[in-house]
Amino acid sequence: MAKQPTPESLEGRWDILYRDYPEVYDEFARIPKDPEFVGFIMDRFALKEKWILDVGSGTGDSTFKLATQAGFVLGIEIEDAMMSQAVANARTSRVRNVAFLAANAEDLPLADNSVDAALAITLAACDTARAAAEMERVVRSGGLVLRGDVAPGWYGGHLEPIITGQPRDETVPPGSVGDVHARLGYESLDVYMTQDYRTIEKAIRTYGFIHSKRVIDHIRANGVTTIRWKFRIWFKTVS
Repeated sequence: MAKQPTPESLEGRWDILYRDYPEVYDEFARIPKDPEFVGFIMDRFALKEKWILDVGSGTGDSTFKLATQAGFVLGIEIEDAMMSQAVANARTSRVRNVAFLAANAEDLPLADNSVDAALAITLAACDTARAAAEMERVVRSGGLVLRGDVAPGWYGGHLEPIITGQPRDETVPPGSVGDVHARLGYESLDVYMTQDYRTIEKAIRTYGFIHSKRVIDHIRANGVTTIRWKFRIWFKTVS
């Protein structure tokens, strides 16, 4: 079967991105943020030298960043293409304190109380409560469970209204990640970051390609090379 031509934009189809364009996701994930999100987490929650589970590790960007300060990091990823990219990245980087395992966030193949912390950063759609329960199960008493994601109303950063064609709405929807974690007793912390794409072309082939044709036109017309984000961290100490 002939390969389908690459579309100008996936129009928010992250499932297609994960399956067919892991190299684009990998480039997007590696674009620098200020402050650097994983570094902020490591410092804020004192995770240096800890054994960490990185749930929904994707192509390994978060895993490798955690590994610069952690004792060991195990990345969990369910999408085959993303896992293959992560393993290839591990071979290239020769980082020795990481490993990757194909598994589902809702059914972690780890023993109870087996890691110091479990993190899920921009975890793809899953049963939020079940994933949280699994992460709490595998973390030792006194350890940390953390989930970080884009805050409501900031799905595409400060350009979300361009992507959606609607005014920004920061209301926490019922049943959303934030709503579920609040009901589960998690605390939350907001972090504002700026992502620098350096060139219009790079912003288009990563951010624009993922999000929408409308935002590609906006980037071209306005010379956009930086995106501002509001991330929210939900966290809980396991008792």
